[in-house]
Amino acid sequence: PYTTLFRSRIIISPESGSEKSRRINKGFYYTNAQLEHSLDVCKELKINFELFFASCLPGDTAEDFLRTLVFARKIKTLHNCKINMETIIPDPCSPIYLNDKQTGMIMGNNDFGSFLSGKNNISAWETAEKRKKYFYAKLGLN
Repeated sequence: PYTTLFRSRIIISPESGSEKSRRINKGFYYTNAQLEHSLDVCKELKINFELFFASCLPGDTAEDFLRTLVFARKIKTLHNCKINMETIIPDPCSPIYLNDKQTGMIMGNNDFGSFLSGKNNISAWETAEKRKKYFYAKLGLN
């Protein structure tokens, strides 16, 4: 990464490499090209940055997740920045949890006890932990 006098960094959370998914799930929308331009400016100004992506966003498909992998790898290759992947696990009584059929989410937790114990997670396709391991393996971050 770049070196700066204060070793500070900007944290950016595009959430997804899929523009469709970002449009649905972010409070404000920007394209991948707009994000890449901003990252280029940061690089030019020697500003460190770190990106956060998420899996299990409402409406996400396996294809959207793969788009995220491809985009994250591209950013990692171009900028040598830190890339993170987290899984969204909705809290009971959150809008996503309560409207799972509308969002297309499949909830593994059917009560508050199972949520707290962490025995079940969202299982739209495979498990959240497998997606995270796959993401890091594809980026060479094991």
